[in-house]
Amino acid sequence: MQFLSTGTNRRTDAYGGSVANRIRFVVEVLEAMASVDGASRVGLRICPGTDFNDVHDENPIESHTTLLGAIDRMGLAYLHAIRSPDPEIDVFAMAREHFSGPLIVNDRFDFESGQEFVGSGRADLVSYGRFFIGNPDLVRRFREGAPLADFDPKTLYTPGPKGYIDYPTLD
Repeated sequence: MQFLSTGTNRRTDAYGGSVANRIRFVVEVLEAMASVDGASRVGLRICPGTDFNDVHDENPIESHTTLLGAIDRMGLAYLHAIRSPDPEIDVFAMAREHFSGPLIVNDRFDFESGQEFVGSGRADLVSYGRFFIGNPDLVRRFREGAPLADFDPKTLYTPGPKGYIDYPTLD
């Protein structure tokens, strides 16, 4: 993200400035990874429009559509697209339009909306990161229609087991 975003990439060399230069690092890293064991073992995660860690991009749609256009030919294993916090950016539609490989989507999907999204062809898979953190038996809960436990966001990225392995199961 730091290389892609205009707000953090202030370089003046071949890796900064234009969108073609800003995507260069990502493309070269993916190519290098793919050269080791094949592109079918490499994936990429994107979240255009996010401001995580104060990252800001003046035109995240241009940055990411250019990136996706450059990597689509690689035959990557997947693209993992996170819903944008900016309601003006439909990351999932952008990904489907500019990336022909398998698409994994994430953020604010419950079981029903995830099933509908995949069933409609708008995605190939849904990831449920936060739900899995708070529900180590998430698959069983989905299967049985059991209520989901909340996870504690205050424990994310903190040391120790609290908030990672101490959530109760249905049993």
